[in-house]
Amino acid sequence: MMIWLCLFMAFACASDLLTREVPISASVLVIAIRFFFLMFGGMGVKRAEYFISAVTMFLLMYLFMNAGRLGGADCLACTAMAFYLGVYAFWAVMIGMTCTLPMLIKWKIQDAEKEYPLIPFLTAGFCAVLLLMNRKGIPFG
Repeated sequence: MMIWLCLFMAFACASDLLTREVPISASVLVIAIRFFFLMFGGMGVKRAEYFISAVTMFLLMYLFMNAGRLGGADCLACTAMAFYLGVYAFWAVMIGMTCTLPMLIKWKIQDAEKEYPLIPFLTAGFCAVLLLMNRKGIPFG
């Protein structure tokens, strides 16, 4: 099941780097696949964790989107990560946001009005959390 999110993150990363746009439909498709899997495919008690994590992540990212220059696809990518990783998605977003700091400083010095790709950094955080979860033996969705 995780392959859908990995494929989406790879596609979104390439799209964000090349065109600075990620199709919202791709984000919605990945979220819909996970939603229907959770509703009809099981996961038992963990189901509530994934839903609560996804809703919380969406609300936080929506607030950031309205306050700053965060895009809709960035918001939905974070929500998709929460649907697949549960509470560990918050770590992935924190790692991704931390990775952006040096680049944001560099880009701010060069050009203040430039749009910045965020999904590649979120993908790095996602990969880091997957590796840590695998290393610790924590099952993921």
